[in-house]
Amino acid sequence: WEQMTIVVSPIPLEMYPFAFGLSERQRGGATRKAGDKTTTFALDLPSTQHSTAPHKHSIFTVSNDAQVLLMLEDNITSLKTLLNSPHSAGMRPHMESMLSILRQLGELFMSLVDGLRKWLDLLALFSSLEESLRPSYGLETLQVASENLQEVMGSIREDPRVLSLLSKKRGQTGVRDLQGESLRANLDAVHGMLSSLLSGVHLKLSEASAEFPRLFYLSPWEALRVLSHRGSPASLVPLIS
Repeated sequence: WEQMTIVVSPIPLEMYPFAFGLSERQRGGATRKAGDKTTTFALDLPSTQHSTAPHKHSIFTVSNDAQVLLMLEDNITSLKTLLNSPHSAGMRPHMESMLSILRQLGELFMSLVDGLRKWLDLLALFSSLEESLRPSYGLETLQVASENLQEVMGSIREDPRVLSLLSKKRGQTGVRDLQGESLRANLDAVHGMLSSLLSGVHLKLSEASAEFPRLFYLSPWEALRVLSHRGSPASLVPLIS
């Protein structure tokens, strides 16, 4: 595990420019606290402006999540099996400590991966909406969640070792602000925001589908495109042809 790293993959920022606001210097906006850092965002701003994303050209996600989760599951299962063996009595304290560490690591990593998956789904959904409609679907909340997640991914890019997700004492290698309980709190907040957004989107789609039953036959992305472009019938031809 000392050598296991999280592989970070870039996504062109131009795919989802709406997910990040602008800086206070460029246009007045609200501020938020994230750990010990203060960042700014503003809403309903042109996508061609400069973004406050951690990297000016890309946003980031995890690409080796399946590999890390499989290794965690395999190691945890092996340790639990060894603990039940009468021949492991002398190693029991050490193995129990290892098992506890791997369980904590698994919880943090799964929380990160699940948050990134929900976030990417929401980015795809919001990209189906016209720019003028995004605020009513919770654009502000999406922007704050995006900045929180990319702050985490920025820390991981600087130190991609999986074990650096866990808390470390001052002076140890790999100490950073977002790890252990601070990372858990950050991800819990992100999950709350993303769950709220998903619930709101599903509610809007359910209400629209109740009024227009044919929407039940469309995917969420297609239904959002229909609702987004309802004022432009010609743009809906690909969906009904």
